[in-house]
Amino acid sequence: MENKIALILTIGLATEPSIKRINSLKPEIVYFIHSKKSKENALFIIEETGITNYLFKELDDHESVDDSFIKSRECIKELKELKYNVIGDFTVGTKPMVAGLVMACIEEKIDYLYLGESSDDSREDGMGPVKSGFEKTKDQENPYENYAINEFKRGKEFFDKYQFLAARENFSQAEDKLKYSDLKERSKLFIKIVDFYESWDKFNDSIKVESQYGKFEDIKLNDYLENEILNEISSNEYLFKYFKEEIPNFYKQLKLNKKFLDKKISASEDISKNIPYYLPDLLNNAKRRIDEGKYDDAVARLYRTLELIAQLRLNQSKLIDKETLNNNKSFFVIKDSVKQRANKKEDAELREKNIAKYTSRNKFMNVDLGSSYALLNILSRYRTDDFSESTQKIVKNFYRVQGVFQKRNTSILAHGLLPINKPIADQLYQLTLKHAILYSDKIENLMKFSRFPLFMEDNSDDELD
Repeated sequence: MENKIALILTIGLATEPSIKRINSLKPEIVYFIHSKKSKENALFIIEETGITNYLFKELDDHESVDDSFIKSRECIKELKELKYNVIGDFTVGTKPMVAGLVMACIEEKIDYLYLGESSDDSREDGMGPVKSGFEKTKDQENPYENYAINEFKRGKEFFDKYQFLAARENFSQAEDKLKYSDLKERSKLFIKIVDFYESWDKFNDSIKVESQYGKFEDIKLNDYLENEILNEISSNEYLFKYFKEEIPNFYKQLKLNKKFLDKKISASEDISKNIPYYLPDLLNNAKRRIDEGKYDDAVARLYRTLELIAQLRLNQSKLIDKETLNNNKSFFVIKDSVKQRANKKEDAELREKNIAKYTSRNKFMNVDLGSSYALLNILSRYRTDDFSESTQKIVKNFYRVQGVFQKRNTSILAHGLLPINKPIADQLYQLTLKHAILYSDKIENLMKFSRFPLFMEDNSDDELD
Protein backbone atom coordinates (compact mmCIF):
# COMPACT_ATOMS: atom_id res chain seq x y z
CA MET A 1 0.00 0.00 0.00
CA GLU A 2 3.13 2.21 0.02
CA ASN A 3 2.77 5.44 -2.06
CA LYS A 4 -0.96 4.91 -2.52
CA ILE A 5 -2.86 8.19 -2.32
CA ALA A 6 -5.28 8.99 0.48
CA LEU A 7 -7.43 12.09 0.04
CA ILE A 8 -8.91 14.14 2.88
CA LEU A 9 -11.89 16.32 1.95
CA THR A 10 -13.75 18.91 3.97
CA ILE A 11 -17.43 18.69 2.97
CA GLY A 12 -19.86 21.59 2.74
CA LEU A 13 -22.82 22.46 0.51
CA ALA A 14 -20.99 22.21 -2.84
CA THR A 15 -20.32 18.69 -4.05
CA GLU A 16 -19.06 19.13 -7.62
CA PRO A 17 -15.50 20.28 -6.68
CA SER A 18 -15.06 17.20 -4.48
CA ILE A 19 -16.40 14.89 -7.21
CA LYS A 20 -13.96 16.41 -9.72
CA ARG A 21 -11.07 16.02 -7.28
CA ILE A 22 -11.79 12.33 -6.67
CA ASN A 23 -12.25 11.59 -10.37
CA SER A 24 -9.00 13.33 -11.33
CA LEU A 25 -6.83 12.16 -8.42
CA LYS A 26 -8.27 8.63 -8.17
CA PRO A 27 -7.26 8.11 -4.54
CA GLU A 28 -7.07 4.68 -2.93
CA ILE A 29 -9.12 5.97 0.02
CA VAL A 30 -11.08 9.14 0.82
CA TYR A 31 -11.52 10.54 4.32
CA PHE A 32 -14.54 12.87 4.60
CA ILE A 33 -14.50 15.58 7.29
CA HIS A 34 -18.08 16.75 7.63
CA SER A 35 -20.69 18.28 9.87
CA LYS A 36 -23.90 16.49 10.85
CA LYS A 37 -25.76 18.15 7.96
CA SER A 38 -23.04 17.80 5.31
CA LYS A 39 -22.67 14.02 5.71
CA GLU A 40 -25.53 13.64 3.23
CA ASN A 41 -23.39 15.47 0.67
CA ALA A 42 -20.51 13.11 1.41
CA LEU A 43 -22.82 10.14 0.69
CA PHE A 44 -23.88 11.79 -2.56
CA ILE A 45 -20.21 12.21 -3.57
CA ILE A 46 -19.58 8.51 -2.86
CA GLU A 47 -22.54 7.56 -5.05
CA GLU A 48 -21.45 9.82 -7.91
CA THR A 49 -17.79 8.74 -7.92
CA GLY A 50 -18.30 5.07 -7.15
CA ILE A 51 -15.50 4.93 -4.58
CA THR A 52 -15.60 1.94 -2.28
CA ASN A 53 -12.91 2.78 0.26
CA TYR A 54 -13.79 5.72 2.49
CA LEU A 55 -13.94 6.93 6.09
CA PHE A 56 -15.95 9.60 7.93
CA LYS A 57 -14.89 12.11 10.60
CA GLU A 58 -17.72 14.19 12.01
CA LEU A 59 -17.05 17.59 13.53
CA ASP A 60 -18.68 18.55 16.79
CA ASP A 61 -18.73 22.17 15.66
CA HIS A 62 -18.30 23.03 11.99
CA GLU A 63 -17.64 26.66 12.94
CA SER A 64 -14.69 25.81 15.18
CA VAL A 65 -11.15 26.03 13.79
CA ASP A 66 -9.88 24.17 16.82
CA ASP A 67 -12.28 21.24 16.31
CA SER A 68 -11.44 21.06 12.60
CA PHE A 69 -7.70 21.20 13.31
CA ILE A 70 -7.83 18.38 15.87
CA LYS A 71 -10.04 16.13 13.73
CA SER A 72 -7.96 16.83 10.61
CA ARG A 73 -4.78 15.81 12.41
CA GLU A 74 -6.48 12.64 13.58
CA CYS A 75 -7.35 11.80 9.98
CA ILE A 76 -3.81 12.48 8.76
CA LYS A 77 -2.20 10.42 11.50
CA GLU A 78 -4.53 7.46 10.90
CA LEU A 79 -3.77 7.46 7.19
CA LYS A 80 -0.03 7.87 7.73
CA GLU A 81 -0.04 4.85 10.01
CA LEU A 82 -1.59 2.91 7.12
CA LYS A 83 1.37 4.04 4.93
CA TYR A 84 -0.67 6.26 2.63
CA ASN A 85 0.63 9.32 0.80
CA VAL A 86 -1.85 11.79 2.29
CA ILE A 87 -3.20 14.84 0.44
CA GLY A 88 -5.68 17.39 1.77
CA ASP A 89 -8.25 19.32 -0.28
CA PHE A 90 -9.79 22.43 1.29
CA THR A 91 -11.92 23.65 -1.64
CA VAL A 92 -15.30 23.37 0.11
CA GLY A 93 -16.63 23.60 3.64
CA THR A 94 -17.04 26.40 6.14
CA LYS A 95 -14.10 28.77 6.61
CA PRO A 96 -13.24 27.29 10.05
CA MET A 97 -13.35 23.77 8.53
CA VAL A 98 -10.90 24.59 5.74
CA ALA A 99 -8.69 26.68 8.05
CA GLY A 100 -8.37 23.75 10.45
CA LEU A 101 -7.51 21.35 7.62
CA VAL A 102 -4.84 23.66 6.17
CA MET A 103 -3.27 24.16 9.59
CA ALA A 104 -3.19 20.40 10.14
CA CYS A 105 -1.63 19.81 6.71
CA ILE A 106 1.11 22.34 7.48
CA GLU A 107 1.70 20.84 10.92
CA GLU A 108 1.91 17.30 9.58
CA LYS A 109 3.90 18.36 6.49
CA ILE A 110 1.57 16.98 3.84
CA ASP A 111 0.46 18.48 0.51
CA TYR A 112 -2.82 20.38 0.32
CA LEU A 113 -4.74 21.43 -2.78
CA TYR A 114 -7.44 23.89 -3.82
CA LEU A 115 -9.74 23.74 -6.85
CA GLY A 116 -9.97 27.34 -8.01
CA GLU A 117 -10.68 29.36 -11.12
CA SER A 118 -8.92 28.71 -14.41
CA SER A 119 -9.55 32.18 -15.89
CA ASP A 120 -11.16 35.56 -15.24
CA ASP A 121 -14.45 34.16 -16.59
CA SER A 122 -14.59 31.33 -14.05
CA ARG A 123 -17.04 33.15 -11.76
CA GLU A 124 -20.23 35.06 -12.43
CA ASP A 125 -19.33 38.75 -12.38
CA GLY A 126 -15.95 37.77 -10.88
CA MET A 127 -17.59 36.60 -7.64
CA GLY A 128 -19.30 33.57 -6.16
CA PRO A 129 -18.52 29.89 -6.75
CA VAL A 130 -16.42 28.73 -9.70
CA LYS A 131 -18.60 27.65 -12.65
CA SER A 132 -18.61 24.03 -13.67
CA GLY A 133 -15.93 23.31 -16.25
CA PHE A 134 -13.92 26.37 -15.29
CA GLU A 135 -12.06 24.80 -12.35
CA LYS A 136 -8.31 24.44 -12.04
CA THR A 137 -6.23 22.81 -9.31
CA LYS A 138 -4.11 25.37 -7.50
CA ASP A 139 -1.16 23.71 -5.84
CA GLN A 140 -0.36 25.37 -2.53
CA GLU A 141 3.14 26.04 -1.25
CA ASN A 142 3.85 25.61 2.43
CA PRO A 143 4.79 29.06 3.82
CA TYR A 144 6.52 27.39 6.75
CA GLU A 145 8.88 25.75 4.27
CA ASN A 146 9.25 28.63 1.82
CA TYR A 147 10.01 31.14 4.53
CA ALA A 148 11.74 28.68 6.91
CA ILE A 149 9.45 30.01 9.63
CA ASN A 150 10.13 27.20 12.10
CA GLU A 151 13.89 27.31 11.54
CA PHE A 152 14.04 31.08 12.06
CA LYS A 153 11.83 30.81 15.13
CA ARG A 154 13.87 28.03 16.72
CA GLY A 155 17.14 29.75 15.81
CA LYS A 156 16.03 32.93 17.56
CA GLU A 157 14.84 30.99 20.60
CA PHE A 158 18.16 29.17 20.89
CA PHE A 159 20.07 32.44 20.45
CA ASP A 160 18.06 34.07 23.24
CA LYS A 161 19.02 31.12 25.46
CA TYR A 162 22.69 31.51 24.48
CA GLN A 163 22.70 28.08 22.83
CA PHE A 164 24.74 29.28 19.89
CA LEU A 165 25.57 25.94 18.26
CA ALA A 166 21.87 25.03 18.07
CA ALA A 167 20.98 28.53 16.83
CA ARG A 168 23.59 28.28 14.08
CA GLU A 169 22.27 24.88 12.99
CA ASN A 170 18.72 26.22 12.66
CA PHE A 171 19.77 29.32 10.72
CA SER A 172 21.86 27.10 8.42
CA GLN A 173 18.82 24.88 7.84
CA ALA A 174 16.80 28.01 7.07
CA GLU A 175 19.35 29.10 4.47
CA ASP A 176 19.17 25.69 2.77
CA LYS A 177 15.35 25.84 2.53
CA LEU A 178 14.82 29.44 1.50
CA LYS A 179 14.02 30.29 -2.11
CA TYR A 180 14.04 34.09 -1.78
CA SER A 181 17.36 35.95 -1.96
CA ASP A 182 16.53 38.59 0.67
CA LEU A 183 15.69 35.90 3.23
CA LYS A 184 18.82 33.96 2.35
CA GLU A 185 20.84 37.10 3.03
CA ARG A 186 19.08 37.44 6.38
CA SER A 187 19.89 33.85 7.38
CA LYS A 188 23.53 34.30 6.35
CA LEU A 189 23.76 37.42 8.48
CA PHE A 190 22.15 35.64 11.42
CA ILE A 191 24.84 32.97 11.16
CA LYS A 192 27.51 35.68 11.30
CA ILE A 193 25.80 37.18 14.35
CA VAL A 194 25.71 33.78 16.07
CA ASP A 195 29.40 33.14 15.34
CA PHE A 196 30.28 36.60 16.62
CA TYR A 197 28.47 36.25 19.95
CA GLU A 198 29.64 32.68 20.45
CA SER A 199 33.22 33.91 20.16
CA TRP A 200 32.58 36.83 22.52
CA ASP A 201 30.79 34.54 24.99
CA LYS A 202 34.01 32.52 25.25
CA PHE A 203 35.94 35.67 26.28
CA ASN A 204 37.71 35.97 22.95
CA ASP A 205 38.63 39.44 21.74
CA SER A 206 38.79 38.23 18.14
CA ILE A 207 37.02 35.79 15.85
CA LYS A 208 38.56 33.34 13.39
CA VAL A 209 37.39 33.94 9.83
CA GLU A 210 38.25 31.92 6.75
CA SER A 211 39.67 34.06 3.96
CA GLN A 212 39.00 33.63 0.25
CA TYR A 213 42.27 31.69 0.04
CA GLY A 214 41.15 29.10 2.58
CA LYS A 215 43.35 30.41 5.39
CA PHE A 216 42.03 31.47 8.78
CA GLU A 217 42.77 34.87 10.23
CA ASP A 218 41.87 36.53 13.51
CA ILE A 219 39.71 39.65 13.24
CA LYS A 220 39.06 41.82 16.27
CA LEU A 221 35.49 41.56 17.50
CA ASN A 222 34.77 45.27 17.15
CA ASP A 223 36.08 45.28 13.57
CA TYR A 224 34.06 42.18 12.71
CA LEU A 225 30.89 43.64 14.22
CA GLU A 226 31.33 46.83 12.22
CA ASN A 227 32.48 45.43 8.87
CA GLU A 228 30.69 42.08 8.65
CA ILE A 229 27.44 42.85 10.48
CA LEU A 230 26.58 46.54 10.94
CA ASN A 231 27.91 47.67 7.55
CA GLU A 232 26.11 44.81 5.85
CA ILE A 233 22.84 45.84 7.49
CA SER A 234 23.20 49.51 6.56
CA SER A 235 24.18 48.77 2.95
CA ASN A 236 21.33 46.34 2.23
CA GLU A 237 17.86 47.89 2.00
CA TYR A 238 16.07 44.63 2.86
CA LEU A 239 18.24 43.93 5.89
CA PHE A 240 18.13 47.54 7.04
CA LYS A 241 14.34 47.63 6.84
CA TYR A 242 14.05 44.32 8.71
CA PHE A 243 16.38 45.33 11.55
CA LYS A 244 14.96 48.84 11.86
CA GLU A 245 11.28 47.86 11.72
CA GLU A 246 11.06 44.24 12.90
CA ILE A 247 13.79 44.01 15.56
CA PRO A 248 14.79 47.63 16.29
CA ASN A 249 15.93 46.92 19.86
CA PHE A 250 18.19 44.12 18.67
CA TYR A 251 19.71 46.55 16.18
CA LYS A 252 20.20 49.22 18.86
CA GLN A 253 22.01 46.75 21.08
CA LEU A 254 24.32 45.73 18.24
CA LYS A 255 25.40 49.36 17.97
CA LEU A 256 25.80 49.66 21.74
CA ASN A 257 27.96 46.54 21.71
CA LYS A 258 30.12 48.16 19.03
CA LYS A 259 30.69 51.21 21.25
CA PHE A 260 31.61 48.98 24.17
CA LEU A 261 34.01 46.79 22.18
CA ASP A 262 35.72 49.86 20.75
CA LYS A 263 36.57 50.77 24.35
CA LYS A 264 37.51 47.25 25.40
CA ILE A 265 39.55 46.34 22.32
CA SER A 266 41.29 49.61 21.49
CA ALA A 267 44.40 49.94 19.35
CA SER A 268 46.42 50.99 22.39
CA GLU A 269 49.39 48.79 23.21
CA ASP A 270 48.80 49.56 26.87
CA ILE A 271 46.15 47.00 27.82
CA SER A 272 45.88 48.46 31.32
CA LYS A 273 43.58 51.10 29.81
CA ASN A 274 41.25 48.40 28.50
CA ILE A 275 41.10 45.85 31.30
CA PRO A 276 38.33 47.63 33.30
CA TYR A 277 35.98 46.68 30.44
CA TYR A 278 36.55 42.99 31.14
CA LEU A 279 34.71 43.46 34.43
CA PRO A 280 31.21 44.14 33.03
CA ASP A 281 31.89 41.37 30.52
CA LEU A 282 32.49 38.89 33.32
CA LEU A 283 29.36 39.94 35.19
CA ASN A 284 27.18 39.67 32.09
CA ASN A 285 28.70 36.29 31.28
CA ALA A 286 27.88 35.08 34.79
CA LYS A 287 24.31 36.33 34.41
CA ARG A 288 23.96 34.43 31.12
CA ARG A 289 25.15 31.24 32.80
CA ILE A 290 22.52 31.73 35.53
CA ASP A 291 19.84 32.26 32.89
CA GLU A 292 20.95 28.99 31.27
CA GLY A 293 20.76 27.15 34.60
CA LYS A 294 24.54 26.62 34.67
CA TYR A 295 24.93 27.80 38.25
CA ASP A 296 28.35 26.28 38.98
CA ASP A 297 29.76 27.93 35.86
CA ALA A 298 28.19 31.22 36.91
CA VAL A 299 29.73 31.16 40.37
CA ALA A 300 33.16 30.34 38.93
CA ARG A 301 32.88 33.54 36.88
CA LEU A 302 31.73 35.53 39.91
CA TYR A 303 34.71 34.25 41.90
CA ARG A 304 36.97 35.42 39.07
CA THR A 305 35.18 38.79 39.12
CA LEU A 306 36.11 39.31 42.78
CA GLU A 307 39.72 38.57 41.92
CA LEU A 308 39.72 40.86 38.87
CA ILE A 309 38.47 43.78 40.97
CA ALA A 310 41.47 43.35 43.28
CA GLN A 311 43.81 43.10 40.29
CA LEU A 312 42.35 46.24 38.76
CA ARG A 313 42.92 48.08 42.04
CA LEU A 314 46.50 46.83 42.23
CA ASN A 315 47.03 48.03 38.66
CA GLN A 316 45.64 51.45 39.57
CA SER A 317 48.25 51.49 42.33
CA LYS A 318 50.90 50.87 39.63
CA LEU A 319 51.98 47.60 41.19
CA ILE A 320 51.26 45.31 38.20
CA ASP A 321 54.03 44.57 35.70
CA LYS A 322 52.90 46.33 32.52
CA GLU A 323 55.00 44.26 30.11
CA THR A 324 53.59 40.94 31.32
CA LEU A 325 50.07 42.35 31.30
CA ASN A 326 50.39 43.67 27.73
CA ASN A 327 52.08 40.59 26.30
CA ASN A 328 50.41 37.76 28.20
CA LYS A 329 47.34 39.36 29.82
CA SER A 330 48.60 38.09 33.16
CA PHE A 331 48.79 39.93 36.47
CA PHE A 332 52.11 39.90 38.32
CA VAL A 333 52.80 42.26 41.20
CA ILE A 334 56.26 43.83 41.08
CA LYS A 335 57.83 43.33 44.50
CA ASP A 336 60.11 46.37 44.23
CA SER A 337 57.08 48.55 43.41
CA VAL A 338 55.38 47.30 46.58
CA LYS A 339 58.50 48.04 48.63
CA GLN A 340 58.75 51.55 47.19
CA ARG A 341 55.11 52.24 47.99
CA ALA A 342 55.03 50.72 51.46
CA ASN A 343 55.99 52.78 54.49
CA LYS A 344 57.86 51.22 57.39
CA LYS A 345 54.69 50.07 59.15
CA GLU A 346 53.24 48.51 56.01
CA ASP A 347 56.54 46.90 55.06
CA ALA A 348 56.84 45.36 58.53
CA GLU A 349 53.34 43.86 58.31
CA LEU A 350 53.99 42.52 54.83
CA ARG A 351 57.15 40.83 56.10
CA GLU A 352 55.54 39.53 59.26
CA LYS A 353 52.65 37.93 57.38
CA ASN A 354 54.83 37.16 54.35
CA ILE A 355 52.00 38.15 52.00
CA ALA A 356 52.44 36.37 48.64
CA LYS A 357 55.96 35.34 49.72
CA TYR A 358 56.98 38.94 50.15
CA THR A 359 60.27 37.96 51.82
CA SER A 360 61.38 35.67 48.98
CA ARG A 361 63.95 36.67 46.35
CA ASN A 362 61.45 36.45 43.51
CA LYS A 363 60.94 39.51 41.32
CA PHE A 364 57.20 39.08 41.18
CA MET A 365 54.49 38.41 43.73
CA ASN A 366 52.07 36.10 41.90
CA VAL A 367 49.15 36.83 44.19
CA ASP A 368 45.90 34.84 44.40
CA LEU A 369 42.47 36.10 45.46
CA GLY A 370 43.11 36.16 49.20
CA SER A 371 46.61 37.61 49.04
CA SER A 372 45.45 40.29 46.55
CA TYR A 373 42.97 41.68 49.06
CA ALA A 374 45.42 41.20 51.94
CA LEU A 375 47.99 43.28 50.03
CA LEU A 376 45.40 45.97 49.24
CA ASN A 377 44.33 46.00 52.88
CA ILE A 378 47.81 46.60 54.22
CA LEU A 379 48.67 49.27 51.63
CA SER A 380 45.49 51.29 52.27
CA ARG A 381 44.60 50.78 55.93
CA TYR A 382 47.03 53.33 57.33
CA ARG A 383 46.37 56.05 54.72
CA THR A 384 43.69 58.75 54.59
CA ASP A 385 43.68 59.80 50.92
CA ASP A 386 40.55 59.26 48.83
CA PHE A 387 42.02 56.37 46.85
CA SER A 388 43.00 54.49 50.01
CA GLU A 389 39.65 55.10 51.66
CA SER A 390 37.89 53.82 48.54
CA THR A 391 40.17 50.79 48.52
CA GLN A 392 39.34 50.08 52.15
CA LYS A 393 35.62 50.00 51.34
CA ILE A 394 36.31 47.40 48.66
CA VAL A 395 38.52 45.33 50.97
CA LYS A 396 36.07 45.40 53.89
CA ASN A 397 33.21 44.39 51.62
CA PHE A 398 35.28 41.52 50.24
CA TYR A 399 35.80 40.13 53.73
CA ARG A 400 32.05 40.46 54.34
CA VAL A 401 31.09 38.46 51.25
CA GLN A 402 33.98 36.03 51.45
CA GLY A 403 32.14 33.83 53.92
CA VAL A 404 29.15 33.48 51.62
CA PHE A 405 31.47 32.55 48.76
CA GLN A 406 32.83 29.67 50.82
CA LYS A 407 29.75 27.80 49.58
CA ARG A 408 31.57 27.61 46.28
CA ASN A 409 34.25 25.44 47.87
CA THR A 410 31.77 22.56 48.10
CA SER A 411 30.83 23.01 44.46
CA ILE A 412 31.56 20.25 41.97
CA LEU A 413 33.63 22.79 40.00
CA ALA A 414 35.70 23.75 43.05
CA HIS A 415 36.69 21.26 45.73
CA GLY A 416 33.55 19.27 46.52
CA LEU A 417 30.83 17.27 44.87
CA LEU A 418 27.72 19.39 45.44
CA PRO A 419 26.12 21.45 42.66
CA ILE A 420 25.28 25.11 43.18
CA ASN A 421 21.55 25.88 43.03
CA LYS A 422 19.81 28.97 41.65
CA PRO A 423 19.11 30.79 44.95
CA ILE A 424 22.78 30.61 45.89
CA ALA A 425 23.90 31.66 42.41
CA ASP A 426 21.48 34.62 42.44
CA GLN A 427 22.67 35.65 45.91
CA LEU A 428 26.33 35.52 44.92
CA TYR A 429 25.62 37.42 41.72
CA GLN A 430 23.96 40.29 43.61
CA LEU A 431 26.79 40.39 46.15
CA THR A 432 29.37 40.48 43.38
CA LEU A 433 27.51 43.20 41.49
CA LYS A 434 27.39 45.38 44.60
CA HIS A 435 31.09 44.73 45.13
CA ALA A 436 31.82 45.79 41.55
CA ILE A 437 29.82 49.00 42.05
CA LEU A 438 32.16 49.86 44.92
CA TYR A 439 35.00 49.68 42.43
CA SER A 440 33.15 51.73 39.78
CA ASP A 441 29.74 53.39 39.92
CA LYS A 442 29.64 53.14 36.10
CA ILE A 443 29.66 49.37 36.08
CA GLU A 444 25.90 48.90 35.55
CA ASN A 445 25.88 51.28 32.60
CA LEU A 446 28.84 49.42 31.08
CA MET A 447 26.94 46.17 31.58
CA LYS A 448 24.05 47.58 29.53
CA PHE A 449 26.43 48.28 26.68
CA SER A 450 28.07 44.85 26.81
CA ARG A 451 24.84 42.90 27.24
CA PHE A 452 24.06 40.53 24.38
CA PRO A 453 21.00 41.46 22.29
CA LEU A 454 17.90 39.29 22.45
CA PHE A 455 15.30 38.90 19.76
CA MET A 456 12.47 39.03 22.28
CA GLU A 457 13.64 41.76 24.64
CA ASP A 458 13.78 45.55 24.71
CA ASN A 459 17.27 46.99 24.98
CA SER A 460 18.81 50.21 26.27
CA ASP A 461 19.64 53.26 24.20
CA ASP A 462 21.86 54.95 26.80
CA GLU A 463 25.11 56.66 25.90
CA LEU A 464 28.49 55.20 26.81
CA ASP A 465 30.67 57.62 28.75
